[in-house]
Amino acid sequence: MKIPVRNIINMPLEKAKTHLNGYKIKEIEVNDSAFLDNYVTYYQVDEINEIVTLYVNNRLKNSFTLDKGIKYINNLGFVTGEESINKELFKNSHIGSTDLGICIDNKDNCLFLYGDSFSGKDCNKGMRNSNFIAKSINKEFSNNIHFKEIISYDNKLIKPIIQGQHDENLELNLDINNHKEVTKIPTGGIRINDDIYVFYMSVRYWGKPGEWFVTENQLLKAKYYDLKNFKKVENVNFKCSDSEQFGQIYPFLNKDDKEFIYLLANPGGRFGNTCLLKVKKIDIEHKDKYLILTKNKEFKSLLVTNKDDYFYILNHNHSSEGSIMFNPYLNKWIISNLDEDGINFYLSDSLLEEFKEKIKVINFDKFPLLYGGFINECMMDNDGKRMFMQVSQWSPIYNTSLFEIVFN
Repeated sequence: MKIPVRNIINMPLEKAKTHLNGYKIKEIEVNDSAFLDNYVTYYQVDEINEIVTLYVNNRLKNSFTLDKGIKYINNLGFVTGEESINKELFKNSHIGSTDLGICIDNKDNCLFLYGDSFSGKDCNKGMRNSNFIAKSINKEFSNNIHFKEIISYDNKLIKPIIQGQHDENLELNLDINNHKEVTKIPTGGIRINDDIYVFYMSVRYWGKPGEWFVTENQLLKAKYYDLKNFKKVENVNFKCSDSEQFGQIYPFLNKDDKEFIYLLANPGGRFGNTCLLKVKKIDIEHKDKYLILTKNKEFKSLLVTNKDDYFYILNHNHSSEGSIMFNPYLNKWIISNLDEDGINFYLSDSLLEEFKEKIKVINFDKFPLLYGGFINECMMDNDGKRMFMQVSQWSPIYNTSLFEIVFN
């Protein structure tokens, strides 16, 4: 027997076999989330009997797929709450239920922004906070998101990024002049050097399912090493009395443009369309420097551009809690969006074109009460062949779970 045998760990089975041509091979099926399906996770060499035993991953047993573009999807379990892998941390911080989980690249780890949170096991149960931040241990998510800490007061109670007024949810709040606010919900965030920036929407009224009314979207700022002390960036405030289009704002980076930050923007609720903004990194704190993509495919000053000239990169009257990333494996941009039939990915070769290609990801049969569905370039491996998405569930579950999504 020729030894040593070539190392074939993390190879597709068929490719591994070509490197073991001439050897006797035995296969043993395993389930290891660190590797893709049908990949070799481990091997043993029996020199006496001249057999190489391959431990081959099978991730398909409990998986599903709803689209020919996806090989399989697995639910990796709860990220938040008392049934999650982070249950002790959540218990110590008095968080029984929460939603969202918007990712920010924080170099060696990730920050996750969560929305309305309660000490009880369901929304509106127990002590309420408008939002909070949790920090992951690293960027390895194949076995779910493991948190290092939750940003808290010294007594371990969570310290919100910024607390909402928590006015009662009444129809009179629809009148923006009544100055009511039910809560403040993060819509996106980004790191620039030592600074963490977070956009949040001020929700004054929750209406029928999928409908909420936003008063403003405000930018906050803190140092990455001082996440207990966010301050408003007073120059960057998008008042919905001026334009409803900017109720939800999600900033992101573009690998082909190192100078600018790009931003998705859509109205409050789930019944609008998504436009595209950009601003130089050095000007993120100056609203007059923000540019918007217009129908002639030019970026023009936001302050002087008429709404009729906006170009909508997602244009089907159902934009919702958008997040975006570039996937190297597909060589496409992906926007994750909640539609009437569940969470779908919309794809485009270019940021400047409409996202029309659609991949069905998860529906309500596979994951009841779902919403959200946040993605990020931090949350992928194998060059984007596998990516991860955090998904929320509404009452009576009201917590988040992580899914692995593997493309064909």
